[in-house]
Amino acid sequence: MVEDTHHFFWITEMKKLGFEYVIFHSALEKKCICLLQPEPLLEGLPGVIHGGALGTMTDTFFMTVFNSANAVFTGTMTITFKRPLTLSSVVRLKAKVTGMEGRKVFLSCETQSSDRTVLFAKASEIQRVDNLQHISGTKFSAFKGKCGSAKTIKLCLMEKYSTLLRVLIQINYN
Repeated sequence: MVEDTHHFFWITEMKKLGFEYVIFHSALEKKCICLLQPEPLLEGLPGVIHGGALGTMTDTFFMTVFNSANAVFTGTMTITFKRPLTLSSVVRLKAKVTGMEGRKVFLSCETQSSDRTVLFAKASEIQRVDNLQHISGTKFSAFKGKCGSAKTIKLCLMEKYSTLLRVLIQINYN
């Protein structure tokens, strides 16, 4: 019997102002689905989300998928914008691990309308796999005391680099 752990992440701060999203994570399938509703603080051109804000959300989303492959650091991220994304619209991001080569993890993501009929952006990322126990320095040393065991350091890193991300529920499916 294979046990699959699904994580449910949800933004709780700055309601109706910035990033409003929920993430569903499947470690078994090495993929995530995100529903995002960008709000007024993310505006670039009038009524449209700033491309950098979508890039930030995509990178944060990739950091959730890293749970599937134990990747830690963003190496390269490429985004191709297809259409402007209007504020307050609900969009669907789908990301997955597409491959591994040595210490590199390859990921891809598509940002679509919630009904999947419109493609807003495509992204790909290469993350570098590292063993956090061998990392020294003040940034990472601070996590060891705060987060406890090495197993929880990855989640604390994700929380540190995306302070708005909060883990609400962990559900185990048999």
